[in-house]
Amino acid sequence: MWEIINKIMYGTVETVAESKLKNVILTTHLPPAMLPVEMFQKNCKILFLVRDSRDVSVSLFHRFKGCKIENYNGPWDNFLMFEYIEHWKLFLQQKPDIPLLVVHYEDLKKRVSDFLKILLEASTVQAIDANVDFHEEMKKNIFKDEQFSIFRKGIVGDWENHFTDAQSEAFNVRFQERMNKSRFLSIYA
Repeated sequence: MWEIINKIMYGTVETVAESKLKNVILTTHLPPAMLPVEMFQKNCKILFLVRDSRDVSVSLFHRFKGCKIENYNGPWDNFLMFEYIEHWKLFLQQKPDIPLLVVHYEDLKKRVSDFLKILLEASTVQAIDANVDFHEEMKKNIFKDEQFSIFRKGIVGDWENHFTDAQSEAFNVRFQERMNKSRFLSIYA
């Protein structure tokens, strides 16, 4: 996401050298309580990248299963993760006016320039889209250690290869309950 945002901000398909950057862009997976307080005091714009919780569950399950650090030996059944999005749900209920754009993983290459108020030619947006390949970026992953790999596949909809019909239905019910009255409810329900 950091690379895409920089390309949008500078209107180029080339990677912008860190020494040339004028604006600081923070990309994070942390819950809001762990972010610098100054981000909220200074009303910094936040781009919150959201993945389908079903895909997150599958990714985390495989990470925990294959990661000696986590030492997880449990089964796939009932392995659903909502916590990462619940932290943001509660935070946004308390501070609904912070400038936050929820960007779906599936739509990452859209909508960002509007939120940042950067006008780009359609041809530049298409060039950035064509120039950024998540799978290539994942191959450059600095955490290639087999004990601690961040990326697995990065494929949208891989959950369909793991969820049974009953698990899918249970997920839908649980997601509706936990994301009720949240701007995240309409994302993947």
